Amino acid sequence: MNGSELIGWDRLRHGGLLLDATRLRRIAEHEPAPLSSYQERELRRQAGAHLDGGKNTTDFIRFVLEEICGFTAADASWQRGTQVGAEWGRRAVTGETIKPRHLWHTAAGACLPVFIDEETRLGIGRGRRSMSQIVQWLRGGNERLAVLTNGSQWRLIFAGLDFDAWCEWDVELWFEGGDLSAQVTTLRTLLSPALWTPKDKGAPPPLLEAILESRKGQADLSAVLGERVREAVEILVQGHGDSLKEQCANCDPAEIYRAAVRMVMRMVVVLFAESRDLLPRDNALYHSAYGLTGLLEELEKIAARGGNRLARSWSAWPRLLALFRLVQRGSHHEQLPVPAYGGELFAPGDAASPDGLLRALFVFENACFERELLPDRDVHRMLERLTRTRVKLRQGRAGIWVSAPVDFSDLSSEYIGILYEGLLDFELKTAPAGDPVIFLAVGNQPALPLSRLEAMDDRALADLLEKMKDTGRKDDEAEDDGEAAAADDNDNTVEDDDAAAAAGEEEIPGGLFATAEEAATAETIEEPGDERHATRTRAETWARRAVAVGNLVRRPRGALTPERALVHEAAISRKARQLVVKVILPGEWYVVRWGGTRKGSGTFYTRPGLAVPTVHRTLRPLAYDPPLSADGRPDPDAPAASWTPKAPEAIVGLKVCDPACGSGSFSVAALRFLTDSLYASLVHYHRLDGDTGRSVEAILGIDVHESDEKLSTTRLPCRPEDDTFEQDMKAILKRFIVERCIYGVDFDPLAVELCRLALWVETMDKTLPFSFLDHKIKCGNSLVGAWLDQYQHYPVMAWKNREGGDKGHANGVHFAKEAWTKALKTFVKERLTPDLRSFLAGPTLFSQDVQTEAETVHADTLAVLARLHELPVHESTERARIYREEVVGAPAWQALKSALDIWCACWFWPADALDQAPLPTTFHAPLPKTRAIAERIAATKRFFHWEIEFPDVFCTAGSGFDAILGNPPWDIAKPNSKEFFSNIDPLYRAYGKQEALRHQTNYFADAGIERAWLDYNADFRAQSNFMGYAASPFGDPDENEASGDRFAFARGRDNHLYHARWRDARRKSRGFADPAHPFRHQGSADINLYKAFLEQAHALLRPDGRLGFIVPSGLYSDHGTGGLRRLFLDRCRWEWLFGFENRDKVFEIDSRFKFNPVIIQKGGATEAIQTAFMRRKLEDWENAEALATPYSRAQVTRFSPRSLAILEIQSRRDLEILEKIYANSVLLGDDGPDGWGIQYAREFDMTNDSRLFPPRPRWEADGYRPDEYSRWLKGNWRPIRELWAELSVDPTRPVSTPIQLEEWLYDTNAGPEERTALTRFVHGHLLKPGDVQRTKWKLRCAQPPYDTLPIPRADIPEGVILSREADAWIREDRIENTALPLYEGRMIGQFDFSQKGWISGKGRGAQWADIDWANKCHLPQYLMSTGTFLNSSNYAPAPKASLIAIVSATNTRGFICAPIPNHPCSHPVPVFRSDSGILSVTLSQSAVLNSLVFDWCFRARLGSGVMYVSPYLLNESPIPSIIKNHVVNISAICASLALCSQVFSVEWLSLTSPRFQVDSAWRTTSQWAMTNMERLRLRCKLDALIAAQFNLRASDFEWVLRECDKQKESMQRESAAGALSPKGFWRVDKNKDPELRQTVLTLVAFHDLEEKIHSHGGDKEKGIGAFLNQNNGEGWMLPETLRLADYGLGHDERAKRPQPVVSRLGPRFFDWQLTQPPEESWRECHLHARNLLGETGYKQLLADIKRPKEEHQAPKVLESPASYNQNKGEQGVLF
Repeated sequence: MNGSELIGWDRLRHGGLLLDATRLRRIAEHEPAPLSSYQERELRRQAGAHLDGGKNTTDFIRFVLEEICGFTAADASWQRGTQVGAEWGRRAVTGETIKPRHLWHTAAGACLPVFIDEETRLGIGRGRRSMSQIVQWLRGGNERLAVLTNGSQWRLIFAGLDFDAWCEWDVELWFEGGDLSAQVTTLRTLLSPALWTPKDKGAPPPLLEAILESRKGQADLSAVLGERVREAVEILVQGHGDSLKEQCANCDPAEIYRAAVRMVMRMVVVLFAESRDLLPRDNALYHSAYGLTGLLEELEKIAARGGNRLARSWSAWPRLLALFRLVQRGSHHEQLPVPAYGGELFAPGDAASPDGLLRALFVFENACFERELLPDRDVHRMLERLTRTRVKLRQGRAGIWVSAPVDFSDLSSEYIGILYEGLLDFELKTAPAGDPVIFLAVGNQPALPLSRLEAMDDRALADLLEKMKDTGRKDDEAEDDGEAAAADDNDNTVEDDDAAAAAGEEEIPGGLFATAEEAATAETIEEPGDERHATRTRAETWARRAVAVGNLVRRPRGALTPERALVHEAAISRKARQLVVKVILPGEWYVVRWGGTRKGSGTFYTRPGLAVPTVHRTLRPLAYDPPLSADGRPDPDAPAASWTPKAPEAIVGLKVCDPACGSGSFSVAALRFLTDSLYASLVHYHRLDGDTGRSVEAILGIDVHESDEKLSTTRLPCRPEDDTFEQDMKAILKRFIVERCIYGVDFDPLAVELCRLALWVETMDKTLPFSFLDHKIKCGNSLVGAWLDQYQHYPVMAWKNREGGDKGHANGVHFAKEAWTKALKTFVKERLTPDLRSFLAGPTLFSQDVQTEAETVHADTLAVLARLHELPVHESTERARIYREEVVGAPAWQALKSALDIWCACWFWPADALDQAPLPTTFHAPLPKTRAIAERIAATKRFFHWEIEFPDVFCTAGSGFDAILGNPPWDIAKPNSKEFFSNIDPLYRAYGKQEALRHQTNYFADAGIERAWLDYNADFRAQSNFMGYAASPFGDPDENEASGDRFAFARGRDNHLYHARWRDARRKSRGFADPAHPFRHQGSADINLYKAFLEQAHALLRPDGRLGFIVPSGLYSDHGTGGLRRLFLDRCRWEWLFGFENRDKVFEIDSRFKFNPVIIQKGGATEAIQTAFMRRKLEDWENAEALATPYSRAQVTRFSPRSLAILEIQSRRDLEILEKIYANSVLLGDDGPDGWGIQYAREFDMTNDSRLFPPRPRWEADGYRPDEYSRWLKGNWRPIRELWAELSVDPTRPVSTPIQLEEWLYDTNAGPEERTALTRFVHGHLLKPGDVQRTKWKLRCAQPPYDTLPIPRADIPEGVILSREADAWIREDRIENTALPLYEGRMIGQFDFSQKGWISGKGRGAQWADIDWANKCHLPQYLMSTGTFLNSSNYAPAPKASLIAIVSATNTRGFICAPIPNHPCSHPVPVFRSDSGILSVTLSQSAVLNSLVFDWCFRARLGSGVMYVSPYLLNESPIPSIIKNHVVNISAICASLALCSQVFSVEWLSLTSPRFQVDSAWRTTSQWAMTNMERLRLRCKLDALIAAQFNLRASDFEWVLRECDKQKESMQRESAAGALSPKGFWRVDKNKDPELRQTVLTLVAFHDLEEKIHSHGGDKEKGIGAFLNQNNGEGWMLPETLRLADYGLGHDERAKRPQPVVSRLGPRFFDWQLTQPPEESWRECHLHARNLLGETGYKQLLADIKRPKEEHQAPKVLESPASYNQNKGEQGVLF
């Protein structure tokens, strides 16, 4: 079989989506070999006998499974009947025990449960019962697949937490026309042992994996289908463009957009209803005259005839409008009986309404009757986009996109979520007059004016394309180079569309892939000669230029023959067509994301695989009671199937809210769970037994008034014994649950409508109207509102610390900088403070009448809602009337809301309307102008006052929700200039910072734009102020410790007396919510919305209420969330923290991003959290118990005593090792006597300080040239030949090298035995044959570039500085100016001060190259004047090391640092120093921080995918407490690794001080680890030494480095499958054989160290000494050969054989390292130090070195006095 399809799949019966097209192709590859002729004959005979009733059903089932499908007893076992153990029994809702009749299982974890039904039809009639029981059985355990059969039908069943699907075979169809049918092939494929047996332990079997991926595959629809739904909205708006401009000219485009979305949502609801037979699609009249399915079929038939007939017909849209009216009003005609479903969604528009949405709806519903618009062609395009999508099918590495129908019977909330993702955060715009707009297929598809693009020169165009194409970067992300380090070689790369395109897929406009036919309809049909065609031709002409300028098509290599030129031109033309996604004509409407792009929505739908388990884990303890454990206490970890449902009254009384409900994913999941729970409760408590005439209310135990006759009308749908009872009863129960239990709030009105839509679809029933949901799903700002115990009292802190949004407004035109901020301060000082003092001195500060009125309104509203709830489920219209007129329309309720709004408005009051601002004396009786402004603010900010919006939840003091669920926004609430100004100028994103500021000034010529920008900033500042002080809004000194949190309106004691009186008055105010209002635990960082939602959710819960949220990993790792962690640990029971990494693209954001479900119960204290981290598959959350590791509260404190951060551990073993490490360590930030005294500094910002460091080419163009010390000098550079002339040196007669090396040292052919035999201690080192590499020196054997000199570098006089290439020289007194390299993140590596050098380009497009140690130098992108650096506050004359600030735990190494010269560093390269200023301490710190053990601990702290290394992260990291005993040894090794350059000559001289007692008999250069082999040896030795300092044993260290000893092929395979530890060190040297990897050789070194310690009786100090002093003092050496098995390493036969090591690693030294005599080496070192420090500094260094050890202080590393003196007064701006 070719594997292209599963033959026979289409002949099966199906329920739900079991396998999608992509997974079917994969499954088809497992098709078994054909049956033998005997097997076929026997199957025919037995099947016939069974169908005739002559064959025992059990025997036939056994025959099919064993003989036909291959489930034999070989390597497996069958249990049948009573052999199936009791452990397989699970309790059903009805109380009976269910277990499979047959069970096949293997030791590898394969399991096939087989259930046998006696009914004649599966799943129909009485057969529904068995199907329901099996689904319950599957959900009660870890199995997800089972087979149900009666012999005649065979059903494969899958059951997830809230979804089930199946496919079914019919034996009668196994033989068609006498031949074996394709059904049998499909049966044998799907029911084959290979597909039911896991490939690896703990992995799902291939069939289950394919089914789970099919479920996730529906999420793949979002990018494609969401775009298509948005296109449908755009088509609708464009079709009504002229009518909208005429009749809705004064409407907000957002209202028009919402109206268009509502029209599209109507179509979606109808499609759902028709797919589920809720509308009579089988009725001929409905199908032909109304139905959407019928209309689509008709339009497709007409379209198939060709001739553009649909463009000349206008009947389809009026037909759709008639359908909408039919759904809303119903029909009583006997030929078309349709109930009136009503509902707000289908309510008609109103031309006279002040609501712009209703006016726009009226246009969409009526304009077609006034003029010809929206032809049938456009309606067909809309329906095609709603009902068809594109699915990617893989074919090897390549793939194709095929058109596929959307199955609305399979989709529910998933589709609504796709709508949510596709429609939110977008807005309507119109193209400017005379200037078309085009969407470009780069990045997020920016919409750009064509005329602006045509006017750009080539350089500007290239820059634009470079910046626009970066899709993965956040707008507010720093434009630095540190992130490239974070993107280090991650092996778990997620495949993207670019990779797919490279593999051979065809790209079409829109950035999607499709067939040519779909590509042709990607845009409005063009006719040659029309305006659209002409505009597209013009756009593609520009695009050809853009393709060439941006190098978007590679030029062919070699000679450009005519044939190749034609091919190249064709490629350019094709790319140009692809580049222009869409053309918008002048005046046309189009849809874009706010910020000017078509893609890249920041709003993400939560997949069911994430939402559903979160909902279940949160709600289960509220709806069920756990069983008792052996000790008689409740067992919350017991399987779900063993829990007992609570009473129906308790379940239907639950209150569950999603405060950021979005698409309703959590609301729908909660609705389903509670419905199932309620039904289970009714069965468990026998509420359905007995009299069937009772009302549902009575059965549920709901109190009703007997006098109200309507209450008796909600009856049971049928008898409990009827086949459809469970299904019909649950449909009614859903209405009770959604009416009484489900609540939701969202700021976006469109999101609210989508959430209601999801609930409408979920509760649709052909006998019931749409649910009324206005009182349950509301629009508002969940975070900003007032509380009943606060609103009477004036919020003084709304004003005190507020900033007006103009603090940094330095480029204004109409508005002065800080004018608003100063006005606010003046208002506080001159008006508010005196008025408040006067008010507090008044007779009363509290009005009991106001309190009573509020309580009365609350009680009255509660009574109305109670009456509303008592209405039967079908009384939606009456519910709507009561809520509209008696709740939100009640004058008393409106008055109370207005008072609450004014309290909130104070926090957001505009700074230019302070004259109308409420004051304490006017607060309760505001003037009309004040009230009008407050109402406007409230309408814009959508204040939400929980206690009066949901009084049925907040009904008693301290009450709240039973559960709060959701996935709140993850945004950071701060201004984003790129988004704001891109909405004005689509090209804004392409500007650099200085250019952007100039453009801003130009925009500000329009006062409206400048005002909007200031308002935009002021809003964020006000929001930040609200978050900071809303919890304590009165400035009470007794409630606030910080002076900034207090408000003083009098001096000294008077202020306290006033506050005390006010405090007493406030105590009389009462509310119904938790009095500890948010936000008290937000930290001082930016407003992270998820943090605010977490704290708000906690406040909204009742005591013992439960919280289930999906939030970013920052909750457990970030500095700013420490307050929340303390809250959840100390005052809650934090139950679950289950971390995911976004590698499988659960959300369309960076694949390294991490997020986690958290489950928390309010009250009590946390003992231990069930944790898991770095998971990738959503099904892991469903099976979390098997993956979780308990993380105790004590461990939280032990590892993070200050921050309470939770480390990302993978197992209990991780915790054990961490316990050991921390027990033998001090914290890096310990400021006590045992601390290391590290000082951190962030020197120069890449953006804000960019004026201080122009690019290097600009300096070089001005005459600057690099010297031998990586400084750039300007002055009188002279050719090197002039120096030889002055020194009387003949350059043709080089001085010979004093030391000549023996030839055997270069012998690379010697084998391991010969190398060992010829080992000698010569030239200061223990050397073997092949240890030295002969270099290609020029004139004499010396370090490059000094090999070009005829004399030793030490013989050149001091003060003479050579160029980097040693081809020029300059005297230090002729230097005019000096510039230093600016460090960026890419430039350093571990122990490497210059790992990469800049070649060309800028930003993310810059080219960097590795710099090897033989030619080590600086190649920076930017330079800074020495004077600027020395005069800056960032300069400090002490040794320093730098680190890469942007890191990821999934990089090869997480922590990277290096000692560096004292050069300036940009912010991606922060620096640290020892506060002692001692070089050895800095070196030792660098050594430890670069160690594998420290990195392992540090990685555990990296909670976010990419993080900025801050003191917060480092301060609680461990440093061995006894490391100071080995500072000399460790710093010496570090010096050999890191200080391998003449740039560090001062540091090497420092090492000769008495403190170090360094032997001056060795050469400095021979201590430099320049070769890969020597660097590897020293790093292994150093890592082993540091691991011992952490007190690790070999077994511990092996665990830290687990998986590093795997073979390359195994590692590649397991890496691709995601089977390796996400944070493991297996990436280090992963492309080498195990015996050559640093990690493996480090373990070998550590074993040697352990042996030395053991041989010295366990004395660690003596053992370490022996380890370091072996081999003539050189310490541990790399082994000649290595047998991994000797160390318990390796996983195959190869590990049992000795493998060569050293001979494959290259030499230890370069020849020039050993040919220089020690005396000359030190003379040269002194000379370099003299040239670096100048005469004065050098003398001071010598004096420091000669001091006695007890007086010794670290020498100060100074810059050249010559450079310093000439630049001291410079301000640092060179150009």
